[in-house]
Amino acid sequence: MPERKPKSELDRRRPTRQQGEALEILGHAIEYLIDSRPFLPVELGGEDHKETLDLLKCQSQQVFAECAAVVSTRDYLKHWLGRILRY
Repeated sequence: MPERKPKSELDRRRPTRQQGEALEILGHAIEYLIDSRPFLPVELGGEDHKETLDLLKCQSQQVFAECAAVVSTRDYLKHWLGRILRY
């Protein structure tokens, strides 16, 4: 399992309206598949179900990665002061 970042180091993104809608739809699709799994016949709940979930999760991560990064004021000032103090 990947190591979790401290809250201060988490990526913050600002999605466009279309990206936000895509993330919402993908999230609902992932939830639906996870919630419906116990009710699937055994032959439908196997590897195909897992592959579909992985595909949806991958698409969601891709959309998130394309969202504009939000830089905190603290990080912005740290970077700015670092550049000034080098000169």
